[in-house]
Amino acid sequence: MKTAENTRGTGSDGPRKQVLCVLCGLPAAGKSTFARALAHRLRQEQGWAVGVVAYDDVKPDAFLAGPRARPAPSQWKLLRQELLKYLEYFLMAVINGCQMSVPPSRTEAMWEDFITCLKDQDLIFSAAYAAQSCYLLTKTAVSRPLFLVLGDRFIAHCFGKSSKMC
Repeated sequence: MKTAENTRGTGSDGPRKQVLCVLCGLPAAGKSTFARALAHRLRQEQGWAVGVVAYDDVKPDAFLAGPRARPAPSQWKLLRQELLKYLEYFLMAVINGCQMSVPPSRTEAMWEDFITCLKDQDLIFSAAYAAQSCYLLTKTAVSRPLFLVLGDRFIAHCFGKSSKMC
């Protein structure tokens, strides 16, 4: 495998590598285990910044009214599209090298879970800029190659839609 220096991690003027990987497979096939192992290897051996965004970590459990309540399929689709919007905000910040703003309309609990997921992986941190909440990319996220791993449940109802992420 190439080292981080060879992939625009350190000391290179070329474009920084940015990879978006969507893991697909049957339920319980080991996608999450593989994602964690891959993330560990890329961080430790290659010096990459890695984000693993598992749908189960950011899905809106708080959205459910009761312990057995389940949103209608159309509600799940809307929530999944909202999560894709959050990913789009993050990716645009990475691509443009700028701060990530808070989306104007959001499900607060789901947004907080998404932000916590990125913070826990040292990709962003909170900041207040001109009296507005925003999130800045960490030095790790902007100075190293970035590998973002998503589960296939993010795109289950996405194809054929107009989102830039689809």
